Amino acid sequence: MNIPIERIIREIVQEELLPLKNLLNQIASNNGNHLPQKLLTTKQAADYLGMSTSWMEQKRSKGGGPVYSKIGGKIKYQIESLDEFKQQQSRRHTTDLGPEKNNK
Repeated sequence: MNIPIERIIREIVQEELLPLKNLLNQIASNNGNHLPQKLLTTKQAADYLGMSTSWMEQKRSKGGGPVYSKIGGKIKYQIESLDEFKQQQSRRHTTDLGPEKNNK
């Protein structure tokens, strides 16, 4: 059985692009108003923030980290929560305590 390499490549590309096609169809059916929320693992969230997974675990245990959810026993982070956390960490100078502490 001799299958042309072009056919194999075409099938692989179609299979890999199917999730993207489905996402684009979902966005189009919602008029682009609502994107499905992607939940990130601790590793993905740590990479997104530029931190280590141990830092994420420590903050989750002791407090002071981004908001997370526990779904089916697994820790998940919403990108919106990570963006909000990053914004809360913004400072203008070294003595700036941050938005929440400055407003007290």
